[in-house]
Amino acid sequence: MTEPTRLTERLEEIVSDVEADPSLAHRVLSRGRERRRKRRTIFGAATALTVVLAAGTALTGWLREQEDGADPVIPAQGRFGEPSPVLTERLTGEPRGDLAEDAAFLAEAEALWREQAADAITWLRYPDGLVLTGEPNVHAAFETPAGPVAVITQAITRNDVEAISGVVGPDAQGRTRVLSANPDGGRLLSNFVGPDSRVLVVVDADWGHVSLSEHIDIDPATGLPSRHWREVPLDDHIGIAELDSPSPPEGLDLSPTPEGSMFDGGPAGRAVQPMFPEGRRGDHDEPIGHQTTYPGPLLAGTSSDEDGRPQAIIEVGQIADRSLIRNPSRRLFGALTEAGVIAPLTSSFSELAALALPDGRTALITNVSYGPTAPHLYAVIVDGAEHEVVYGGPIDVESPLPVALRLPDDQGWAVFDHESELRYRDSPDAEWRDARAEQGAALLPPTAVQVEVRDADGGSVVVDLDD
Repeated sequence: MTEPTRLTERLEEIVSDVEADPSLAHRVLSRGRERRRKRRTIFGAATALTVVLAAGTALTGWLREQEDGADPVIPAQGRFGEPSPVLTERLTGEPRGDLAEDAAFLAEAEALWREQAADAITWLRYPDGLVLTGEPNVHAAFETPAGPVAVITQAITRNDVEAISGVVGPDAQGRTRVLSANPDGGRLLSNFVGPDSRVLVVVDADWGHVSLSEHIDIDPATGLPSRHWREVPLDDHIGIAELDSPSPPEGLDLSPTPEGSMFDGGPAGRAVQPMFPEGRRGDHDEPIGHQTTYPGPLLAGTSSDEDGRPQAIIEVGQIADRSLIRNPSRRLFGALTEAGVIAPLTSSFSELAALALPDGRTALITNVSYGPTAPHLYAVIVDGAEHEVVYGGPIDVESPLPVALRLPDDQGWAVFDHESELRYRDSPDAEWRDARAEQGAALLPPTAVQVEVRDADGGSVVVDLDD
C-alpha cells in the first residue's frame, strides 16, 4: 500500500463521523474556480489536503461574536465537540517564555498589535469578515538572536475561523512591528523574524517535538527527493532555530517526528509563515500566498483536441490514448506519486508534452518544482496500464533549450522550448533537418547531436545534446 493511500484512508477515518457545514461546498467550489482562473500549475498532492484543511476550518466555528472591548472571547462548545484546549490557552493563558515578566515589552507588543493587526490581516488571501474582537492576549514572549519576540492571539467575529494569532518582533530592517496575522485553530505557530530569514520561531501546540528541514535534496541519479531533519529544541513549548543560510519559507518543512517525513501529508500547520509587508495591503498588491519564489512553470499547450476541447498538453505525433491528451495530469500524478517523486505540500508539477514514441508507447514530459529551487525534468513512459519514470535532471529555465532529455530504449530525444522553431542534425557537419516541432516541442531521433533553436524574432542558437 502506498503512502498516499494510507493518508487517504486516515483522512477518511478522521472525517467519517463529521457532518459538514452546509455552506462548505459552496465556499470550496468558489475558491477552487478562482484558483483555476489565477494559475494553471497543478499542485498535485497539496490539492486533496487543501480541501480537507478547508473542511477542518469550516467545521470548527467555535467563536461567538462580542463587542469590541469585552473580555477575551473563549471558543464556545460547538456541535462538533469541545473547543481546542490549545486555542483556549492562547486566548486566556499567562505569557510563557523568558520575557514573560518583562512588563515594558509586553505592553509595547500589545500596543503594536492593537495598532497594526487589522492592517496585517488585509494581506491574507481571504480577509473579508475577519474582524478582531475581545482583547488580545500575549501568550508567549521571548528573546531570540534577532531580538525580542511576542506571540499574540485574539478572537475574531467570523464563525468559520476561530482566532487570529500573530508575531510581533524585529522585521528585515530590525524594526519591531506586527510580522504576521494568521487564522489559528490551535495548531503549531511558526514564523521568520529579523533580517535575512535566518531566525525561525515556533510555538508548539501538541506535537511535543518539532523537527526542521531547510531544503529538499534531489538524488542526481534517480531524481527522488529527500530531506535532512534536525531538532528544534523546545522550552515551555517555544522553539528557536538559526538557519544555516537565508531561506524562503517555501523551502522549509516542519515535522512532529524526530526523523521527519516528506510523505506523511501533515500535520496541519506545519508550513512556515512568511513575514508580512508593513502596513495595509493596497488594491494592486498580491495577498500572502501568491507571493512565491517558485520558478514559473514552463509553458504547455494551448491548442485544441479534435473534439474542440482545449488540450492540457502539447501533442507530438498521434497519441492513441486520448485520455493522455485530455487529462494528462491524472496519469502523471499517479506515476510520480508511486515513484516517490511528488512530495505533499512541497512540490508541484506542470504538463509539457506528450510524445508518440516509435515503439508505440507515449512519453509524458513534465517539470516538477520543489520550492524555490530550479524545477526538475521527468518523463513518464506510458505503455497501457504500465509506466516508467525517467529523470532528466534540473532545468535551466534561462537556457535556449530548457528541455533536452534522451529517452530510454533508443526512442530519441524529447526537446522543448515554447513556440520556438527547431532544427537538428546528426553531426556538426551534417545538413540541418526540420524537427517538425509542435509549439516548440519535438521528438528527435537518437542520433541527433545538435539542435538549432530559432525564436520569434529570427535569432537562432545552436545547442549541443549531451548525454
